[in-house]
Amino acid sequence: MTHGYPAGTINRISKLSPPSLPDIVDRNRLFKILKDKHHFQISWISGMAGSGKTTLAASFLNISKIPNIWYRMDPGDEDSSVFFHYLVQSLETAVGDKIELSLPKPDYQYGITVFSQRFFELLSLHLPSPFYIVFDNYHELPLDSEFHEIFNACMDGLGGNVHVIVLSRLDPPPQLAGLTANNRLRLISSDRLAFTRKELLELTNKKSAVSIHPDLAKKIYDRSMGWAAGIILLLRSVDAGIIRGNNLGESLPEDIFNYFLTELFQISNLQTQLFLVKTAVLSQVTLEIAEALTGDLNSEAIFQELRTKRYFIESYTEHDSIFQYHPLFRDFLIRQGRSMLSEEEITHLRLKAAAIYEACGMIEEAANLHHEAKQTTELARLILEQAFLLMVQARHKTLEKWLGWLPDQYIHKNPWLLFWSGSCRYPWDHATSEKYFRKAFELFGANQDMTGQLLSWSGQVGCIFFEFESYKTFQPLLDWFDEHVGPDYDYPTPEIETQVVISYFSILGALYPGHPKIRYWLDRVWSIIQEKRDMESLTPVYMSIVLLHYYMGEFDLARLCAQKLDQVAADHQNLPSWNVTQALVRAYISLWIEVDIDTAVNELNQSLRLAERSGFQTHSQFLLNLASFLFMISDSPSLAKKFFNRMKKTITGRNKFLHLYYQALSTRYLIEKERENAVRHAFLSLDMANKSGIRFLQIVCTVTHALALVEDQQVKASKAQIQQALRMSREVKSPLLTYASQMAGAYIYVNDQKEKKGLSFLKRALKSANKHNYILIPWWWHPRMYSRLCAEALDHGIEPDYVKKMIYKLRLTPSDEAHIPTNWPFLIEIRVFGGFCMTKNGEPIRISGKVNQKRLNMLKVIIASGGTDIRKERIIDALWPDADGDLAANSFSTTLNRLREFMGNKELIRLTEGKISLNRKYCRVDALEFHRYLSEYKAANRGSDKGNSGMITEKIIDLYKGPFLADEQWSPEILFAREKFKKQYLHILLQSGKALENKKNFREALARYQTGLRTDDLEEEFYRRIMYCHSRLGDLAEIKRIYHTCESVLKQKLNATLSTKTRDLYRKIT
Repeated sequence: MTHGYPAGTINRISKLSPPSLPDIVDRNRLFKILKDKHHFQISWISGMAGSGKTTLAASFLNISKIPNIWYRMDPGDEDSSVFFHYLVQSLETAVGDKIELSLPKPDYQYGITVFSQRFFELLSLHLPSPFYIVFDNYHELPLDSEFHEIFNACMDGLGGNVHVIVLSRLDPPPQLAGLTANNRLRLISSDRLAFTRKELLELTNKKSAVSIHPDLAKKIYDRSMGWAAGIILLLRSVDAGIIRGNNLGESLPEDIFNYFLTELFQISNLQTQLFLVKTAVLSQVTLEIAEALTGDLNSEAIFQELRTKRYFIESYTEHDSIFQYHPLFRDFLIRQGRSMLSEEEITHLRLKAAAIYEACGMIEEAANLHHEAKQTTELARLILEQAFLLMVQARHKTLEKWLGWLPDQYIHKNPWLLFWSGSCRYPWDHATSEKYFRKAFELFGANQDMTGQLLSWSGQVGCIFFEFESYKTFQPLLDWFDEHVGPDYDYPTPEIETQVVISYFSILGALYPGHPKIRYWLDRVWSIIQEKRDMESLTPVYMSIVLLHYYMGEFDLARLCAQKLDQVAADHQNLPSWNVTQALVRAYISLWIEVDIDTAVNELNQSLRLAERSGFQTHSQFLLNLASFLFMISDSPSLAKKFFNRMKKTITGRNKFLHLYYQALSTRYLIEKERENAVRHAFLSLDMANKSGIRFLQIVCTVTHALALVEDQQVKASKAQIQQALRMSREVKSPLLTYASQMAGAYIYVNDQKEKKGLSFLKRALKSANKHNYILIPWWWHPRMYSRLCAEALDHGIEPDYVKKMIYKLRLTPSDEAHIPTNWPFLIEIRVFGGFCMTKNGEPIRISGKVNQKRLNMLKVIIASGGTDIRKERIIDALWPDADGDLAANSFSTTLNRLREFMGNKELIRLTEGKISLNRKYCRVDALEFHRYLSEYKAANRGSDKGNSGMITEKIIDLYKGPFLADEQWSPEILFAREKFKKQYLHILLQSGKALENKKNFREALARYQTGLRTDDLEEEFYRRIMYCHSRLGDLAEIKRIYHTCESVLKQKLNATLSTKTRDLYRKIT
């Protein structure tokens, strides 16, 4: 029975239709205010009941002919899902087209304000310009309602084409104060709404059937205080003969209303009175419903009489056969009904009305009536019938409210009421929800209801999983599943199978990742995903699959999972949950697997933008944690700190993510060398992981704790922790976590001067890393550790090619500038001996164009000038000798910035107190290496370490590949440096040759001297030393050849003769 209307139609019409307008007075002074929008987007019209708010807004829109919608608020709108559902319906009717906008799900609860703002931003794009939205009866929402924050966010998202009118008996709540402060909301309050004397006279002419004397009109105005409902009621009383002459008292407006309503009510016949008090039970009524409720076949005639007598009855423009009483009139009728009807009659009336509402699809109204009638059984029946639909519509708050009307003892006797009590609280209160699910599970078991047991079992798993307190409580649930369900169970529905299979897989992955059946259950989950069952709820399990493959070190499978996710996301582009998850997985893989930092930053920013724009916040803590690590690894401490602060705000009271925060904080403190804080937070994270029982987290947090301990000089404790991590890693059969434990062990033992054991750990770790392409330790970053271990590996020839790849990927710099392995791969390597060549990450940089040449000329002058503490004026003089001061200074700054940008790291070139330097942590320059080795050579020869000078000599000779910046003739600095380097190089060759002579290594000495002649064939000393070496080797013919060659070269190139010293040596040895 729907009484002529499809189910839900009456509720939709009454909620979304503007009221029909009676004969009205055009309130032009108020219309002018509403038309004058300026920067105001929201007009808040507040006043007591009957003050004319609704009529003002409706008449303004009727006259202006501007497209609009009318939305009547009620307590049900506290559930934001209800609000957005009906709002979209109303807008679709207004624009005459389907509006494709996602409605909020429980996943959006922590980002509902973001979702709301974005929703209205997108909504505004679908609406014409200008467009009005009226929110009527805003006062129906409690002052402490969370909805005010949502409404505030909605208003922040309004497009410039949309204007909002809010009608309320109250002024704006404090949550909307910002709108007023920013001049976006203007208030039209009771004093402005009050009728003026002029407006009263116009109203009198329209509303009164008899002529009213000016003195009486003045008294009506004085007594009503301009209150619209009071004026109209007094005019009705004049028409009815209740007011004669001067019998107006001194009552206030609401007292007037109650007094004269009573008088009007009393002059109605009993049939009409009963009809009024009975139909007042209903918030909306049609002729058919009124007839069914009252049993009065004369309903149509009574309605017509009420309309003729201009009683306080409102109808709707869309359907004038649907009515509702003015709120004040309805309140009055309800009070009258209590005196005219017995309690039993009122209860029977409410039950009958509830049944009618149910038949019409007006479920909320039916629930309210059952609650008012204290009919627990009927209310429980209605809840059980509607609970599933409410959950599908994401109306968790509505269901929670209805269940709250039932006595606790009643709920605890019915397993389904317990189940729904857990379900409606699940998104935001896992602890309470789990208690309801656990009790429901017990009662379902006692009733042998397997469907209920499966659902409540799955609910418990989800609650424990998200609450994180202790996953060890999963064990009894696992045991029950293995005993009563198992892999071959025939589930009642595919939906239940989806929930249960995913729950079981989640438990195994958390507690027993090495379980022999984990692959079987993983395949079951994949089949569910491929069947595309309830895609919105599958995003968390997709993340779990990626993490499982990652922690098990199965990088290829993790990549394959990401590819499948790309396909799923492409098929569900309208689901923000999948789009956010897709970007998050990409960022995660780019960082922890590919170690592609730039791509990871881009993907992470994409995921953050999608989450913020859509309000989908299920992964928010994970995203923020990933961001904090990513920006620590990319050496962006200010950004990392920003995300640490955001993460701290979001994890309050949510234990699942607290350990991630502690873990990240420990890492940050280690980088900042706050060792005590690092150890304390590493312990807190490990303690939570151990209590949870999640094996992956236990291993990762144990490694973190061990590394924090060794930095705090607690070596013995750190060694014990790393042995524990190794044991657990082998138990779960994860090569990645074994690698992480071995790398940590290598660092601990190398730091403790136990080089042999440390290198043993390092060899095993890097062999596995090279095999599986591992680089980063999961959820850990300590650049000093990585740099130290990479340096050790290069020094000892352990997987050198892979170590270089690791250094490039992690952008590592040497941890000890006093000892840099000769084969350390710098971010930038520059060769200037024998020509100019620059590589980045081992790849040559192509150089072309005049602009690039200017930048490179600056770099060449910096190197030629020594590379350290060079006055910028010296650079300016070399590059812009003819430019005036300001132009030269500006050119210097621009070229320096472009050079930094070209080289890819602003830290590569430092400018401090007007002096410029190359940062040797980020680049290797052969000329600067030459300087360093030359200083070491001189120091070795001055001291007692002369035996080490030979090794240094070899390094210097190996560096010099030819003249400094050969063929560069444009700069005096370059020419001077070229000559200086050549002389130093020749000096080293000469001294090293003499040292070889002293050791009787004449052939090796000959090779050195010949190298010197190839560098400069005018250096006569090299000819002499070559002749001497040949004499010691008994090669007279070669002595003569060298002698005559020297004589010829000097004559040809310098027009000079041989020195006396050379001639004397020749005569002596021949």
